[in-house]
Amino acid sequence: MATDSVTELIAELYSEMFARLLRLARTAGYGEEDAYELVQDTFCTAVRNADRLLASSNREGWLVNTLKNLIKNDKRERAKSPTILPAADDSFGPDAEAGYVPSSVDDYGFELEDLLTRAVGEEDYALFKDVRVYKLSDGELEAKYGTKAANCRNRAVRIKKKLMKALKNFS
Repeated sequence: MATDSVTELIAELYSEMFARLLRLARTAGYGEEDAYELVQDTFCTAVRNADRLLASSNREGWLVNTLKNLIKNDKRERAKSPTILPAADDSFGPDAEAGYVPSSVDDYGFELEDLLTRAVGEEDYALFKDVRVYKLSDGELEAKYGTKAANCRNRAVRIKKKLMKALKNFS
């Protein structure tokens, strides 16, 4: 639980450290939006663990280490479970627009979106795309689905497993 003094301290650290942490995340190979999300997650962790932050003699270092841990966790998670569909910022050739996801596979004569939707249902597939393809922020996920973002992300992992199984059964 954050008191006014803790809130003020975190707000002060935010204004002092945000640009530095953003540069660190960008240096680690993240794009502007992903780096921004990691820095936001760093400060959310600071709020959740305010007692540890206050106990630290080097609060700036605590934030840097927290960001580094979030980066490691994110890279580990990405390596462990690659996305089925491309991220919104991936491109498909010189004429492709950012955010383009191919909807059909001509070789098989079916609509990819339809196949994936049928495999898990419309609501689950929409949530999966919001988390993995469009990479909605925690606040956007919570507003759209009315539950914690962590719950949405966990559900997306389960949906991904269903999609992987459906695609294996298809081929």
